[in-house]
Amino acid sequence: SKARGAPRVKITATSTRYTKQEFAAGAATLGDELAILCDELDEARVDESWPTTFREYQERVMAMECGIPYVIIDGPIFTQNLVSQESGRALYRNLIASGQHFLGVIKDISGSWTLSKWCGYSLERGEGFVVGPIKTQFQERFKQRGDQLESWLSNDMPGDYVRVVFRPGEKAFGLECRMSDFDIAVALLVADASQTINHELTLLLETVDV
Repeated sequence: SKARGAPRVKITATSTRYTKQEFAAGAATLGDELAILCDELDEARVDESWPTTFREYQERVMAMECGIPYVIIDGPIFTQNLVSQESGRALYRNLIASGQHFLGVIKDISGSWTLSKWCGYSLERGEGFVVGPIKTQFQERFKQRGDQLESWLSNDMPGDYVRVVFRPGEKAFGLECRMSDFDIAVALLVADASQTINHELTLLLETVDV
């Protein structure tokens, strides 16, 4: 990535204890192992800092108070910090009940879910991929955190919010929204898109970092 004009390919070899037949028979198991590895990596790097939690909370309060039907949030809609706290879950109850349409845009997927990151890096230009429901990811992440949190995830968190990765140009980005809002979300993000390499999103999202 540091020398896009002069790409190099290095061929390496490796050994494995799997035969071709064993690999085919164990493909599902290997897929499960990869999913477990993704969860372990995500757990190891979770950011629980107070400033991060405060900022995430206030950003979503502002998103609701603006009263605009479609609101773009700089970052994911649902964060582990907020979901894991009662005050954060209360905030999400209000956000869900507001009737607004929230679109969370992740401009740097390097710090995102491991599965999102790996899927995003695999995309070709113009491709997108629905990684899966956000609810499912959180249920797996917090399955041993207590009845109150598990109850909220099962009964209160909507199941139709999805995580998507897409690559409009040179760089892959992440998106969170309701599946029913997917078409308009993509339309909003590519409208008036920046022509700068690695910043191929609507210019509105660029100005928030200035």
